[in-house]
Amino acid sequence: MLGDLYKLDGEVTLHGKVAYVSQVPWIINGTVKDNILFGHKYDAHFYDIVLKACALTVDLSILPKGDKTEVGEKGISLSGGQKARLSLARAVYARADVYLLDDPLSAVDEHVSTHLTDHVLGPNGLLKSKCRILATNNIKVLSIADSLNLVSDGRLVEQGTYDDIMKQDNSKIRQLIESFGKKRENSPTPSKQIELKDGDNDNESEVKDVVNLEDLDSECDLEEVVSLRRASEVSLDEEERAGENEQEEEEDADAKARKEHLEQGKVKWEIYLEYAKACGPINVVIFLGFAIGSYLINVASTFWLQHWSDINSKYGYNPNVGKYLGIYFLLGIGYSSSSLIQNVYLWIFCSIHGSKKIHQDMADSVLRAPMTFFETTPIGRILNRFSNDIYKVDEIIGRVFNMFFSNSIKVFLTIVVISFSTWQFVFLIFPLAFLYFYYQQYYLRTSRELKRLDSVSRSPIFANFQESLIGVATIRAYGKEERFKHLNQARVDKNMRAYNPTINSNRWLAVRLEFLGSIIILGAAGLSILTLKSGHLSAGIVGLSVSYALQITQSLNWIIRMSVEVETNIVSVERCLEYSTLTSEAPDIIPDHRPPQDWPSNGEIKFNDYSTKYRPELDLVLRNINLDIKPQEKIGIVGRTGAGKSSITLALFRIIEAFDGNISIDGVGTNEIGLYDLRHRLSIIPQDSQVFQGTIRSNLDPIDEFTDDQIWRALELAHLKEHVIKMSEESKDKEDVSNPLLATVSEGGSNLSIGQRQLMCLGRVLLKLNYSKILVLDEATAAVDVETDKILQQTIRSEFKDKTIITIAHRLNTILDSDRILVLEKGEIAEFDTPSNLLKNKKSLFYSLCKQGGFIDEDVTDVESNVETQ
Repeated sequence: MLGDLYKLDGEVTLHGKVAYVSQVPWIINGTVKDNILFGHKYDAHFYDIVLKACALTVDLSILPKGDKTEVGEKGISLSGGQKARLSLARAVYARADVYLLDDPLSAVDEHVSTHLTDHVLGPNGLLKSKCRILATNNIKVLSIADSLNLVSDGRLVEQGTYDDIMKQDNSKIRQLIESFGKKRENSPTPSKQIELKDGDNDNESEVKDVVNLEDLDSECDLEEVVSLRRASEVSLDEEERAGENEQEEEEDADAKARKEHLEQGKVKWEIYLEYAKACGPINVVIFLGFAIGSYLINVASTFWLQHWSDINSKYGYNPNVGKYLGIYFLLGIGYSSSSLIQNVYLWIFCSIHGSKKIHQDMADSVLRAPMTFFETTPIGRILNRFSNDIYKVDEIIGRVFNMFFSNSIKVFLTIVVISFSTWQFVFLIFPLAFLYFYYQQYYLRTSRELKRLDSVSRSPIFANFQESLIGVATIRAYGKEERFKHLNQARVDKNMRAYNPTINSNRWLAVRLEFLGSIIILGAAGLSILTLKSGHLSAGIVGLSVSYALQITQSLNWIIRMSVEVETNIVSVERCLEYSTLTSEAPDIIPDHRPPQDWPSNGEIKFNDYSTKYRPELDLVLRNINLDIKPQEKIGIVGRTGAGKSSITLALFRIIEAFDGNISIDGVGTNEIGLYDLRHRLSIIPQDSQVFQGTIRSNLDPIDEFTDDQIWRALELAHLKEHVIKMSEESKDKEDVSNPLLATVSEGGSNLSIGQRQLMCLGRVLLKLNYSKILVLDEATAAVDVETDKILQQTIRSEFKDKTIITIAHRLNTILDSDRILVLEKGEIAEFDTPSNLLKNKKSLFYSLCKQGGFIDEDVTDVESNVETQ
């Protein structure tokens, strides 16, 4: 419907303005407000209504600066549910006519899903008068739809209204509803205003996000809002908006603090020394030795040629032509050989060796950097270092160093030759040298800072381009191509404001150097003529002096330019070295504190007064957590989006370090051992599943630990076997694939659905079944359909029955059979008990969550029956 696929047949027609919510929320690197407005004019009244309807008001109260909080690239500082609701809020605020919603409810909790259904998607929601096309695996929301469509293997297999389908005995949709869903009549759907009853009154966060639907009806029916706003709103030109965004970023103090670090002043000598160390000190000395030697031989050959000429002039003939020719030939061979060795050492042993070491050090440092670095650093900035700066280290710095040293040696020897022939030239050299030095320093200060500004201003271009490529479907759907085009143009213009003055300053320098070079030629020629008339010099020496004087202009020009190029391009080494010395995570292995080979043998986990935060300047995300998880215990973790559920996982794997307290596994403190020893012994299926370009086998077993049979068994248990075989058959037309495990996986897993990527992660975990006693499931099956979810839950329960399992889930039915349930609220433990005990207390948060999710049947008074039913 968005037009992003090739059309083979048929036709799709869309009328009106479109808003799109992608399955993987696309979040721009900006503030919460920027993400919601998305280039539209700010309407405070409607903006507040959208925040409440999308259950974002509580999240904004928790965030450090409310809706002005920077969410980071791809919303890295937000939870999955927050990103999903932010993406939905953007769509609602767009006041579109057609809403394409790709499973926006899969990343949120049951009670938040109910809230969004009631206040946004449902018959009394903000979008009640709009065309809503919802792709979902949430069976409970089907009753609000006007038309239901079941898709299987790319085909529409069933269609009809909810009432018609429920009357059909053989309906597949009806079977799904009866097996996995409850009718919406049993859930707290509002008629005009949502009111919390019984135990719900204690759920403060939900009260804050209640929207008075009578107010919506009377004051801001979305249809009326659209017409009123379109009639009165003065639309800003996209180019003006791009300019405004840039201006706001300039004026925002926080934005200034987030900007890329920019060194100022002269490049420190330590940078040159570090580059020389990277190239190898011995290699540098050999290069300089052969550079000096080659030019000494070149001057010697010129003097030998002058001497040969004088002999011929004096005697009129030369009986030893063979001797003079042979020596000149040997000098030529010596010069060529020295130049060859000089260039070999420059490029192979110095430049390439140095750039490889700098790149390796930078890559190691970035890959070992803590998550706080990636939360605060845009990917474009990192790409700039690894592309533009490394390119300069690879190809430019070696060349400019070579030209600087070569021309410096050449000028020095030229001055020696001219001074040898006309000693008076020395008196002319000193004032000219002073002027050259003055111009060089004046130009250098300007050019160096311009080069730094040029390098720094490139990063936003890379970041914007990367961001636009990732979100191109969303940008097209909202018709915001012009906005992002102008935003990119604004950033290119900003870069040009630093780049163009660099070119102009080069021209400024060239004019002055040419003038000084002309004075040198004039002085050398005039002094040579005067000396020749006095009879103190031979014509050959005078000719040699004038010849070198004619060359010195260009050489001096190049010395000044190359000295500036050296210092301006060494800035790239400076920037790479900055990323080579980033604060690192803890060591992979601590030799004196390695756990036993069979650790963890039981799977007991203890949190002792544990507190943590994502960055030093932020608030605590987990506060005084005290947990005692027994071996082989199955723990479910629930809580409102942003309550700290995923932070528990990050803390366990030491993605974030403890602010206070500690975590121990089988009596071994996780902070006492290396990260490799810790993470290698734990298993996780993360919320955002990562699949890499390569093959099925390389994704499941990147270091070839397992046999094909083991991999096939893991794929079968993960319910991916048939799909892998199908992928292999489809790829045979393009490439020869004899083994289905070698079927190609595209970059980022683009040829797999979100659910299939999560199943790939499950396959990885199944392969490590015998190596790990602890499994963490962070919304592991949020993106798969309910039937597959049921099968996978059975697989997990059977295959991991003797493991300790920590499950973070939005679907409460996946954790109702857990041994104990942990309820988190604002980073603290609100409740921790068995499901039955928590459900007995009607004032408990867990009871409230289950009730809002439709898991409590008021007609069934027995708690155990309620749990068993679900």
